Amino acid sequence: MAKLLASVFITFGIRARSWSQCFGYQELRIASACRIHNAAGSLRIPTRPASVAVSEFQVRRHKFVNRIRKASPTHIQQHLICVPGSRLVYMAKDVPYVFRQNSNFRYLCGITEPDCLLVLHSMSPSEYRSHVFVPQHPAEEEVWHGKSLTENQIHETSGVDFVHALSDLECFLDKSLKTLHGTSVGLWCDPVARLSRPAKLDDSQLSVFPALDDFLLQKSANFIVLGTPTLYIQECRLVKSLAEVELMRCSAEISVYALKSAMQRTHSGMSERQLWALLDNECINLGADRLAFPPVCASGSRAATIHYIKNSEVMEEGTMVLVDTGCEIEGYCSDVSRVWPVDSGTQTDAQAQLVEIVLWVQQTILKQLFQLGNNYAAYPTLDNLYHRMLELLARQLRQHDLLLPRTSDHSRDTAIVSKHFCPHHLSHYLGMDIHDCSDVSRSRPLQEGMTFTIEPGLYIAEDSQFAPLEYRGIGVRIEDDIYLGPQGPEVLTKGCPSSLSDISNLRCEKFD
Repeated sequence: MAKLLASVFITFGIRARSWSQCFGYQELRIASACRIHNAAGSLRIPTRPASVAVSEFQVRRHKFVNRIRKASPTHIQQHLICVPGSRLVYMAKDVPYVFRQNSNFRYLCGITEPDCLLVLHSMSPSEYRSHVFVPQHPAEEEVWHGKSLTENQIHETSGVDFVHALSDLECFLDKSLKTLHGTSVGLWCDPVARLSRPAKLDDSQLSVFPALDDFLLQKSANFIVLGTPTLYIQECRLVKSLAEVELMRCSAEISVYALKSAMQRTHSGMSERQLWALLDNECINLGADRLAFPPVCASGSRAATIHYIKNSEVMEEGTMVLVDTGCEIEGYCSDVSRVWPVDSGTQTDAQAQLVEIVLWVQQTILKQLFQLGNNYAAYPTLDNLYHRMLELLARQLRQHDLLLPRTSDHSRDTAIVSKHFCPHHLSHYLGMDIHDCSDVSRSRPLQEGMTFTIEPGLYIAEDSQFAPLEYRGIGVRIEDDIYLGPQGPEVLTKGCPSSLSDISNLRCEKFD
């Protein structure tokens, strides 16, 4: 039925919204069916890049192990490095949440199955062996959950040296204790964190391995716990390979398409949840694996809540909607934010002024980077850019007489902006996680190969005492993804309109 309606829709050129209103169908379903039907025409579905090659996983492990060796005390003769994958988490009995692999684990071996463990054994300054331990499911469980990965499949994906059943982990560790007796062995292991402090909320629910925890508690004196390897993996992840950039570029392109579609289809009376569904639907239909995070679809005063993800209200006439979304391909993410009027061309002067301020600040900062080109020795840090953003926002707000009380104290203005109007950083690293490499400082100079966001914002609460009444209850964020390539900066999300005039022009165009 949906295909028939979509064919009629295309044949007669009927607008999706009026068709759905006449016949009671959800606009989202009709529009998406049309886009798929018309995919070979005006809509160019992005070509999905190749997966990361096995050889790249091998290079990654080699670089990582070398970092560990350099960071270790000189008396350490060998290293045993344990990197756990994520475990499957359940929302109710027999009902799992959608699984997402731990990014550190996936970065090093590419395996996306739950409850796996990667062990890297460095026997000398120039030699190491890689082992993956994978759970084997009983035949009766395979009826419900499918077959386990075979040894050949794991080798083909990851290129590791040895594949073991997870049930063999205890035997492997016991053998290590015996064969490495009298040798100074450095232990690097994420579970160490769980033994000494509560698990972090951002650890993507790392798998628990009782045999490994027992080994850490009962190890002999020659095994020295040196800590978690997380920072050293993130240091490797910080600079992207060409294969990674291609995946991120495709992810960004799909997110841009989805946002443009959302801009064209937003109208008063539509719910924030429908907007969420539209974004999800478009991204999946264009080839994404999933949304990278629950999107922010914040209309009206809810846009002043930075990470509003309830998305439970109906969008009203005369309001703006702030959308922060992104999708994921092969574990690599995009992250884009835009704001636009719920009904085209209905923004107030106050709304338009705040959008113009935020957009000007973003463009000013991007211009600074583009002027530097590929002279990466002269590049600032993300923290430098953040302080620049605060200064620019404070100056613009004061210039337009939008800061209360009215004073000439610039340092006070900057403090008000950082605490009340934009309490988040200008940027975060971007890659396999939305807030990628979170243990790496943003005070280090930017360098070629890095990917990050530029996202100034203004969030004025309804009860704010620091802005005139007509500006209260407005939230604005404009966010783009940046890659520092061989020729200089590249805005991966440049295809997404940012200014209200460009968005209005887009909304005047016919739907794809």
